[in-house]
Amino acid sequence: MAQTCSTTLAASAVCFLSLLIVAHCQSDAASAGAASANANGKIEVEGMVFCDNCRVRNITTVSAMIAGAKVKLDCKGSGGTNSFEGVTDQYGNYRVDVTGGLNEVCEISLVSSGDPNCAEVSPNSRVTLNLKDNQGMVSAKRLAEPISFMTKQPAPACAEALQEEQQSS
Repeated sequence: MAQTCSTTLAASAVCFLSLLIVAHCQSDAASAGAASANANGKIEVEGMVFCDNCRVRNITTVSAMIAGAKVKLDCKGSGGTNSFEGVTDQYGNYRVDVTGGLNEVCEISLVSSGDPNCAEVSPNSRVTLNLKDNQGMVSAKRLAEPISFMTKQPAPACAEALQEEQQSS
């Protein structure tokens, strides 16, 4: 009985150590992947542009994504300013490939709207993004908060939509 117990204990210890080794190897592989992405000098910044047609500075059930909107990413560092541009797809999503602007704090801003009926620059039309190394991020991809343009007047459906959203929260 004592021999069975010690054999079970030894087998459990071997399994536990194996799990630790596998976890450590996967952690090293993830870190190496992030290091090689940053070693290439490239980071992908992704975000979304929407139409704030209720003029509430937030996404609502009435909001629409804006296709064809242009965004600009300015990265200021000791070597000057690096600028990059992107355009939203049909779903309002953009991706900007950043090279040479690494290890800096950057700002994404709106340049132009793809929707002439939603082209007024919103107060939340700028987002600050940290591209600095050693911030606990193991990916070469950064996600930015959504930014928006506004319509000149709130859409007629906004009052009802906002009331429904308030009641559901």
